Amino acid sequence: MGLDWRGLDSTGWPKLRGAAARVTAASDSLFPALSFAPPAGYRRPMTTSPATPATHRDELRLAESRLQDCLERAAGDSPKTWASHPSGLPGWSRGHVVAHLLGNLDGLLNLVEWAQTGVPTPMYASPEAREAAIQERSGWTLTRLAAAMTTRAEEFARACSALTEPLPSRQLRLGSGAAAQAWELPMLRVREIEIHQVDLADGYVATDWSAAFTVRTLGQVQPAMAGRGGLPVARLRATDTGRVWECAPQGPDLWGREADLLAWLVGRPYVGLSLVAPQLGTPRPGLRVVDPGAAVPPAPRWV
Repeated sequence: MGLDWRGLDSTGWPKLRGAAARVTAASDSLFPALSFAPPAGYRRPMTTSPATPATHRDELRLAESRLQDCLERAAGDSPKTWASHPSGLPGWSRGHVVAHLLGNLDGLLNLVEWAQTGVPTPMYASPEAREAAIQERSGWTLTRLAAAMTTRAEEFARACSALTEPLPSRQLRLGSGAAAQAWELPMLRVREIEIHQVDLADGYVATDWSAAFTVRTLGQVQPAMAGRGGLPVARLRATDTGRVWECAPQGPDLWGREADLLAWLVGRPYVGLSLVAPQLGTPRPGLRVVDPGAAVPPAPRWV
C-alpha cells in the first residue's frame, strides 16, 4: 500500500511510504520552487479558483500516489489476473491502460523539453509508435510497469522543476493537436490519471473525482466540444451545484450531477442522467423529463 492512513505528516497530508512516498518527495521538491500559476490576465471558464503552485502540488501528488497505491496493491495480490482483466476501454486490458499512462509521462517529458529549449518536440514520434509502445508494455509484468511509472513520475517532477518564468507561458502542442502552455503540464497529468483510473474498472468511479477537478475539466472540455459542434443536448445542467453549460442551439437539456455530466462528456460510465425539456434558470424539482425511458445519446468522441 502506498498510503498509511494511521497518521498525518506535518502538513496534514497522509503519511506515504514505498513508491508513492518517492513520488511525493519529488513533487514536494518541485512545486514550492515552481511558478506554475497562470500568466497574468489568464482566465479559464468555469473554474472554482485560480491555480497556484500549492494546489498543483497537492492535486498532482495525491493523484500519482493514489495510482501507485492501486498498482502496488494489485501487484501484491494477483498481478497477472489483474493486469489481463478487461478495462473500461474497448479492446484494452488494465495492462494496456497502465501502459498508456506510462507513455503519457514519456510524452509530457518531451513537452517539458520543448518548453525548456524552445525547440518543437512532438509529444509522440507518431501515432503508430505510440500504439506500438502501449502494446509492448501491456505485456510487461505489473511490478515492472509500476516501477517504471514511479521512475518516470519522478523524472517528470524533476524536469518540471527547471521550468521557471517565462517558460511556463511558452505554448506547446499536445498529441491531439490541441495547444497547451507549459504551466498546464502538471494539471494535464492529473487529468490523465483521473480519467484513466476510472478506465481501470477497479472501484474508482467518476463520483470519486474532486469537485475542483470536475468543474475545471468541464470548463476545459465542454467549450472545445461545443465549439466543434455535434453535441446532442442544448445544455448541461448540474443538479448538485446549479451550474449550466451551453452546448448547442437546440435539443433537450442533460440533467445530473457534475461528475456524471463530465463522465458523459468524456465517454466514461455515469449514473442518474436525465433528458429534460429545455428550461430557463437553474435545475430544480419538477422539470419535465422528455422521456423517462429514453437513452441518453452519447457525446461525440472527445479526443
